[in-house]
Amino acid sequence: EAGYNMGVLNIRDGEYDKAIANFGSTPSFNKALAQVLAKNGDDAKRTLAAVNSQDAVVDYLKAIIGSRMNEETEAMENLRKAVAKDPSLKGWAKYDVEFIRYFGSSTFNEIVD
Repeated sequence: EAGYNMGVLNIRDGEYDKAIANFGSTPSFNKALAQVLAKNGDDAKRTLAAVNSQDAVVDYLKAIIGSRMNEETEAMENLRKAVAKDPSLKGWAKYDVEFIRYFGSSTFNEIVD
């Protein structure tokens, strides 16, 4: 527990590699977030695949990972899942620079409008 809490503080302080180490081997949303921020998209994908959660924010983070890895289909599928679970995420996604490359896309606009 102490290591996990330190990992959360490490994320806040921008120490992503330390956060990843402190989260240990247990998959979690926060560990995947630290991996994304440390530019370890493949590791973050594996971590989230092992997270047993139906939370919309998990799907949203998967969409961000897809976007960062230039995997448009994955990004849009996960964004669609996220906003279906929590429609308030449409407002976030609509202006989220993580999805800037899709702002003119009909698929993206269909999801966020």
